[in-house]
Amino acid sequence: MADNIKTLNNLLKIAKKSVEDTQKSIAQVLAAISGHEQQIAQLQKKIKDEGVYAGSDPQMMIALDMFTKRSKADIKELAEKRMKLLNHEAQLREELSKNFAEEKRYQILLERKQAESKKLHDKKQQQQLDEIAATRKYKF
Repeated sequence: MADNIKTLNNLLKIAKKSVEDTQKSIAQVLAAISGHEQQIAQLQKKIKDEGVYAGSDPQMMIALDMFTKRSKADIKELAEKRMKLLNHEAQLREELSKNFAEEKRYQILLERKQAESKKLHDKKQQQQLDEIAATRKYKF
């Protein structure tokens, strides 16, 4: 019985660690998504600001056009990376759900085994008390 409880304790610890690791991975992915969103916003702001600075100067307009094309390509690339990260986040959330369910299952099994062990221990104690009472009864 004790071995089963030790095993369940170990499985529960592993499951908890798995949940924590997945949560950390989700946090890292969310930070990366946020970083990409900030970069996209910065590039969009730069395009707008450079358009204002360029005014109507022909050379500045040519430079602005090249800058805008490059920036839009960068924005597109960042948006694609962001989408991949969003998909990865969804997969991690599914994994987290599975890991959490596994943790709960081990926790419930452990609680049941502990209750069963306590019940068995209490029963043995009661039997010992009954034996002591029975032997005293017959001595007198």
